[in-house]
Amino acid sequence: MKITKIIEHKNTWSYIISHNLLNQYKKAKQLILDWNLKSVDFRKRRPYKSEKYYFKINKALP
Repeated sequence: MKITKIIEHKNTWSYIISHNLLNQYKKAKQLILDWNLKSVDFRKRRPYKSEKYYFKINKALP
């Protein structure tokens, strides 16, 4: 599996900006695209057969 793009929900940007998470989000997104998944909390969403993933950006990233 190779991640080539990250699709955001339509309300994602307004939430990220309103909670001052823009820098953390950009850094987490770049880490995922660079395949550095241990630095972000990258997990599969339920139901597992849907092949959807999520990551948390509220942790301090390197």
